[in-house]
Amino acid sequence: MSRPIRQSSRLSAKRNLVPTVPITVPPARQNKRQKTVTQASAPAKPSVPRVDDFRKVKGRRGKLRLMTEIPVDTLLEVFSHVEPLDLLHLSWATKDLHALINASRNSFLWTRAYENLQIRRPPACPPGKNIAHYTNLLFGRACQYCGTNQVGKVIHWAALVRLCSRCAPDKLLHAWGPDIDQQIAPLCPSQWISKSGLPRTCYVIKSDYERHKQKLAQCKDEAQKVEYKAKAHADKQATHTASQLCDQWYRSQEINRLSTAEIIRRKRRDAIIAKLQDAGYAEELRYGSINFLPIVRVPAELTEKAWDKMKDELIDLMEYKRQEMRKANITHALQLRVNTLDRVIQSTMADHFILPHTSYIATREPFQALFKALPLEERVTEEQMRALATPEMILQMTETWRREADILLLGLLSKLPVLPNAEEAIDRTPLELATTFFKCNWCTEPISYPRILMHRCLRHRRSKEPDEEEDDDDRGSLDSGADGEEVEAMEAENDNEQPTRNTVRTEVTMDSVWNNMSSWFRSGWNEGNDQIFVDEEATNFAKKIVEACGEDPNTTTFTRMEELNPRLECVRCSAKSKTKTRNRPVMNWTTALLHDIEIHYEDTPSTSPGWKLLTDATDISAAAQAESKMGKKWRWSTRKCNRCPCFVMESSLNAHLRQSHNLNFGEDEDMKLHYHLPLDTTLKRAPYSVRI
Repeated sequence: MSRPIRQSSRLSAKRNLVPTVPITVPPARQNKRQKTVTQASAPAKPSVPRVDDFRKVKGRRGKLRLMTEIPVDTLLEVFSHVEPLDLLHLSWATKDLHALINASRNSFLWTRAYENLQIRRPPACPPGKNIAHYTNLLFGRACQYCGTNQVGKVIHWAALVRLCSRCAPDKLLHAWGPDIDQQIAPLCPSQWISKSGLPRTCYVIKSDYERHKQKLAQCKDEAQKVEYKAKAHADKQATHTASQLCDQWYRSQEINRLSTAEIIRRKRRDAIIAKLQDAGYAEELRYGSINFLPIVRVPAELTEKAWDKMKDELIDLMEYKRQEMRKANITHALQLRVNTLDRVIQSTMADHFILPHTSYIATREPFQALFKALPLEERVTEEQMRALATPEMILQMTETWRREADILLLGLLSKLPVLPNAEEAIDRTPLELATTFFKCNWCTEPISYPRILMHRCLRHRRSKEPDEEEDDDDRGSLDSGADGEEVEAMEAENDNEQPTRNTVRTEVTMDSVWNNMSSWFRSGWNEGNDQIFVDEEATNFAKKIVEACGEDPNTTTFTRMEELNPRLECVRCSAKSKTKTRNRPVMNWTTALLHDIEIHYEDTPSTSPGWKLLTDATDISAAAQAESKMGKKWRWSTRKCNRCPCFVMESSLNAHLRQSHNLNFGEDEDMKLHYHLPLDTTLKRAPYSVRI
């Protein structure tokens, strides 16, 4: 067994004293020249890592390191030609420059700086105020508490202090706060502030308040307090006079700055408009203003370099406006033609209750070819349209459209497993039943047949909005929402970048506008064929009501129920009545249907009787008397005149026929031949429910 080599404890201890180079410390920078000595003459020293102070400094260095080597007289001469804000920034550059500029013997630099101003000179610096702080208050943007890290937008003019939004809540006190001594607060300069998220109220500087509080606490008697308060009031009054002058000067400069910026913006806008007019877009500029585009409202003169950068985007915008102008012109011309056709149809077919939508007729020949072939400037007169839109042609188109609509509705009812041929007749019996009800996407009320064919929602609403969205990238930063300063900064940063254009322009044609008729006229009936569905709830309730009337729900039609006009009593509501007289609700069959849907929607239709048909003559007479009595308070539905497209209240029908059509009637039966109840009339109409 070998023994370990014997070592000296003194040498091992000496080796342990040599520090090791930590991994996290960067290696020392090698010198350019290193003097070499022999190992015997030089003692052994541990290689301690060298900490490089040069690497601790961040940012650019060395720009002003030689400035202090310039003769002082030369520096002072140069600094005497700058303005106050520039002199302030120079004093912040280095410690040496700060000491040089703010030295008392060089105070003339600030006087010269204020004399160099090209604008109206501000008031003189108040006594006791540091000139550098005063310059920052008037011209600078730095917070006087946290330095230059935050922009000081809150100015307390009464105390001549500029603060940032972060320091303001901590450095300001509410002058009328509950914890504020009202004997001390009047000694502090106060200012009404409503910026930077602060509550809109009066504020004092916290340090001033604490200083006055401490001074008053040190006073030995009341006489010293009175003397101190008088002195504090005098100082406050002197500061108040100076602060008012500074505030007025600052506000006037803000107004001048804004007016100057607006003048520059107008010159820039006029220059851009002139260049666009030279490019051939004078008409497009009248179609829409470009004054509110961010790149136009930049407060900077228009240079050729800036124009080259924005030219492509503005031209894309002008091309877009050109297409929009053409689209508007085509739309206006087509609207006039289709409206003329609509007036002719309404006047010619006034006595027909079921008609297709005007857009359906307009998109059929020969109207479609005529509307699209005529020049935009040419209009179609009603005489020309009457000669073309004959009643026979309109009736033929009506039959075709109604056949298509009936096939669609029968398909929803699952009563049409196979589509019929063009010559094959359609059995409309399932549609005409009193238990057949539909619903649209917007209404909650059940809709019967043939009311569903003339329902307003299906003829005047669009199921889907037209594809009118444009690619936002086509116009780049035009609609980015950036303000003028941000756009100006982006222009400065991207001076060397070339814009990329990936614009795809869609040419507006007569066909493209015509195919999108629902966006500028009215949509066709059930556009998209996805706006109608079967109302199963109303169908189930209607079956029980028809059975209560003693009719067969599989064969009884809606017209048959209207002819019967029965009166039914809601047994469920009568049983819940707690009055001694036990008022019974009585209503007609359509009101009973709505009553079930609105009141008894949780009751599933079952074999138990929910309705009772009034058969007793006394009950029927009582219901008629109650309806006659309540009829004076009810609002009755409007009627449509058979001789014109007018809708008239029932009480004004006689006057309308006499004044508009020179017809006089003595009996209501004769007058009823000249008006009708519009097909798309709600079921919720008089007579309503009464109690007997």
